[in-house]
Order: sequence, then C-alpha cells, then structure tokens
Amino acid sequence: EAGDLPPQARSLPDDAEVWYNLGRARNRIGYLVGATLQQALEALDKAIALDSAFAPAYVEAISSSTPASGEAATQRYLMGYLALRPKGVWSEVAPLALALMDPQRAGSDTVNRLLDAASARVLYHTMAIFEFSADSADTHNRLGRLLVQRPFDPSLSADASLPRRSLGYGL
Repeated sequence: EAGDLPPQARSLPDDAEVWYNLGRARNRIGYLVGATLQQALEALDKAIALDSAFAPAYVEAISSSTPASGEAATQRYLMGYLALRPKGVWSEVAPLALALMDPQRAGSDTVNRLLDAASARVLYHTMAIFEFSADSADTHNRLGRLLVQRPFDPSLSADASLPRRSLGYGL
C-alpha cells in the first residue's frame, strides 16, 4: 500500500519514470527486501498506464512477466512494445520471441532463417525471455546452443564465457 512505496512514488504518483524505476528495482533486486516479481510488474504496469509510449517499461516487464504471470503476459508486453514501432536490438528481439512462442511458427524455415541471421546480442536477449519458460520446444536451450556458436561479441559482455554459462544454466 502507500506506506510500502518509496517517497518518490508517494510524492510523484503520476510520474511514469518513477514507477518504471520502482518496477526495475523490484525486478532486479527486490528479492533482497521481499518484493515479488508480481509487485515489479504492478509498478511497471503503472508506468505503462501513465505513459503508454514509455518503451523501457515494456522491455523491463518482458524480462519478468513469464515467471510472474505466464507466457500470455509476456506476449502482451512484446506486442505492446512492438506497437511503439521501436528501433534497436529489441525491435529484433520482440518479433523473434513472439514467433518462437507460436508453436506453428517456431520451427518454420522463416524462423530458422531469422535465427541463423540473428546477432549474438539478439540471441542473448531473446534467450533471456525464455529463461523461466517451461516450453516443450526447449527454446531457451535452442537459443543458447546457437549463441555459443556465434563469434564473441564484446558489446554483449566483457566476459567471453557468458554464452556458455547462460547455456549451462539452462541445461
């Protein structure tokens, strides 16, 4: 309730960026203070409700929506984000993730070509969406296997072992 909110959210209740930052903090380190992923999504949803064009709130919500609310919630955030007509790496990640969530499309030649052409950065961020997904296609590990085959991308991480570690966690 109001007493559980940080002072910024109480004093600026209509500021989407404040709610985004609260959701982001709850998503990333909230477990340290007992905040749940559902509470993170509630704050991010508030940011989106206040400013439906605030793209970072969608991206942050995508990362925690599957374990908190299921794949259908993740699909809603992905579609909401794409409706903004974004640019950058997430403009490639979002449609790829949606295609991989569709059992009719996931194994198609079109999706396989997209995966073959995807950069390490796109594969990594797409893989993260499936980290807590229990899909029968084993999408997280499918993406991880492709990622470890890509040349090292220092813009992804200073740690060249990140792709192998990420796959290892999934396996």
